[in-house]
Amino acid sequence: MVSSPDAYFGPGFDGTGDLSLIPQIQRGGLGIWGAVVLGAVGAWIGCRRAGVKLSAFMDAAAPGLLLAQAIGRWGNYFNQELFGGPTTLPWGLQVDADNPNFPAGMPADTLFHPTFLYESLWNLVGVVVLLALDRRFSFRRARLFWLYAIYYTLGRVWIEAMRIDDAEQINLFGITTRLNVWTSIFVLIVALAVFIVLGLRKREVPDTPYLPGREPEAAVTGDDADAADATDADDADAEPATVPAAPAAIRHSDTAVSDTESRGNVPGNQSGPDRVSAPAEAPGESTGGTKPASGEPATGASGSRGTGTAPEADSTK
Repeated sequence: MVSSPDAYFGPGFDGTGDLSLIPQIQRGGLGIWGAVVLGAVGAWIGCRRAGVKLSAFMDAAAPGLLLAQAIGRWGNYFNQELFGGPTTLPWGLQVDADNPNFPAGMPADTLFHPTFLYESLWNLVGVVVLLALDRRFSFRRARLFWLYAIYYTLGRVWIEAMRIDDAEQINLFGITTRLNVWTSIFVLIVALAVFIVLGLRKREVPDTPYLPGREPEAAVTGDDADAADATDADDADAEPATVPAAPAAIRHSDTAVSDTESRGNVPGNQSGPDRVSAPAEAPGESTGGTKPASGEPATGASGSRGTGTAPEADSTK
């Protein structure tokens, strides 16, 4: 509608065009300028819902967008449209003489510049350039996207100037050329200015692609998770080591055992030599050795006598 308005509004906007062609997108008419602008609106809506900065999404999408344009340009080949002027180069494009886009008055065997191929190759090279520069400089804040705009419009200027199809002609500064040429120049200047201004601004700290307050919870990285699993496995396999205590270091936990407590652990007069009365307290409360029942060495004490004040078994008789 903007670059080729005659079909919709008539030559010189005289009203002889067909407005019903405007919604018939199946017949073409989608320009890259409108696709990028309206696509950015949709991306902004999606980024707001996902909690991601639009600038981060634009940087991520830039190389893919240029690749998509490189592929999409091949539609001009199948439609035999948007080609350049006549050429004798071996890669010249042959267009059917009965095609509506074939220039009138030219021989049927005329070859034309395949401008779709030039733009496709230009864009493919641009994908490599963008990825290489981003790998080197790590562009942020949509700088990679504006670099894409600079690169694309720089190529679009000279490729668009080669085309011979009907297009809106604009006169600026005494120069009359196609509307898309002037559009490319304007976008190139704006993109270059924005790219420079963003480069002069200090990088945000922390530099995150998420909107404020929408950052995901901290997650354990793969290396940390592997290390944690290995540590848990080692702990599960390991058995507690038993370290023998030195005889001189073994002491009763209670250094002042009462006479009543001692008698509770000594065999009674009527209990017989093999019967021992129950201890007064739970065995787990004392970490020392066990008093012998009838003169035998104390167990758990490596044959050493404790330092407690408990009387001998004979003194209770």
